Amino acid sequence: MMLARDTETAEGRPVAIKEFKVSDDDPDAEEVRRTSRREVALLKMLNHPHIVKYLNEFYDQENKLFVVMEFVPRNLLEVKPEPPSLGPWRLAWQSAKCPTL
Repeated sequence: MMLARDTETAEGRPVAIKEFKVSDDDPDAEEVRRTSRREVALLKMLNHPHIVKYLNEFYDQENKLFVVMEFVPRNLLEVKPEPPSLGPWRLAWQSAKCPTL
């Protein structure tokens, strides 16, 4: 994800840009592209206050897909309180909270 400014609005609102990285030498490259396009199509249809809004999409000169979405200044892990007892899932929860993993 990248943070950018929308130059088409007067206030230059912040937007998030997601890059779908696909390597042509990946044996699953075509499946990844198909899944990416399906994700974008679904995101376009969704309209809910708890789901980031799709704004635009574009391809670069290398045919990489980029999706422009509204910028949300926090993520689910910052908003959702940690459950009191995770049992065997504690490591997965801690790993998900760690940005370096």
